[in-house]
Amino acid sequence: MKEKLIRLILLALKTFDGEPAPERALFMHVKIGAAPERPTDSDLRDALGAVESAGLALGVTDDLLKTRTWTLTPMGTHRARQL
Repeated sequence: MKEKLIRLILLALKTFDGEPAPERALFMHVKIGAAPERPTDSDLRDALGAVESAGLALGVTDDLLKTRTWTLTPMGTHRARQL
């Protein structure tokens, strides 16, 4: 399932068209795409960590609001266009 989640994360971030995606919105988008499977937040964090480690996405935490947003890197954009 991790590979499917990685693909869904890349596709979801692509739909944000370069705008930072709030982590909550990203998770909801991926969970809808993963139906009928029901990935947990832990599953999503694991897959998102793999995406970040591969250099496909970058997560930034807002220290004031304590929220995290995600965007595709240029390499991630290229990979998402191939899907």
